[in-house]
Amino acid sequence: MGATADCGSRRETPDSGIHMVGSAETSATGTLTRGLELLRLLNEAYPLQIRDLHALTGLPKPTISRLLATLRAAGYVQRDGAAGYRPSSKVHVLSAGVSSQAWIHEVAVPVIDRLSQAIHWPSDFAIFEGRGMTIRYTTRPTAPITISDPINTAGLPMLESDFGRAFLAFASSEQQARILAALARSERKLDAAARDAELTRRLLDATRHQGFATRGESFTFIRASTIAVAVTVAGQSVAALNVICSTRFMDPTDIPKRYLKPLQRAAAEIGAALSWDGFVVAARKPCG
Repeated sequence: MGATADCGSRRETPDSGIHMVGSAETSATGTLTRGLELLRLLNEAYPLQIRDLHALTGLPKPTISRLLATLRAAGYVQRDGAAGYRPSSKVHVLSAGVSSQAWIHEVAVPVIDRLSQAIHWPSDFAIFEGRGMTIRYTTRPTAPITISDPINTAGLPMLESDFGRAFLAFASSEQQARILAALARSERKLDAAARDAELTRRLLDATRHQGFATRGESFTFIRASTIAVAVTVAGQSVAALNVICSTRFMDPTDIPKRYLKPLQRAAAEIGAALSWDGFVVAARKPCG
């Protein structure tokens, strides 16, 4: 006898050698998948409210509420007051076997080092974390020309820093919407522009059109000027790369004329060597 079917579920019979998934197991798998998707969205841009998650996923609000309750009970999500939900520190346990720095050092660092040696000016490399950009590598100490301006390495504002503007301008529409929704609820002064949707749209459209980002007026240093481009993988922004030049030796308007092309080539080389599965960025494995 072969496998038998009963009300939409299929069972394994002793001689079939085939395991068919039943409706209960299918339902459990779907619930797990939806829960992981909520966790991914919260991990990328937080805090988010139930209405935000509903808009991003299309899931019914009662379903989202139940999934969040389950994730909170398991310790992976916490309530951030009236602002919404955010991932808890326990989320780090899920990636304990994966180093977020591995692909940066394996793929990005050699490319950035070559770029700085070729153009002589230093570069910074940043990734998106929480609600801002974090610099994970810089060639300021090793570039032929050094820049002594102070450097902030974490929490760089998305709409004022060159990194954040480049990252958002070249992000997918879904990715951009998630981040801007979180920024609009932020109490940080440098995120306030996100509440003006039209102004933000014009800023990001202009950045995308010119192919690079510059710093906002409130985030500009006197002695140095930068341009930044996004590193993208599968249509998603995963990082941003800039070049920093001293305004003592170069007019800021000349920077893109001289260095945009090599900066874009470096970003494209990094992106081409990476893969992204919706959750994790990693070095692309060679074929064969």
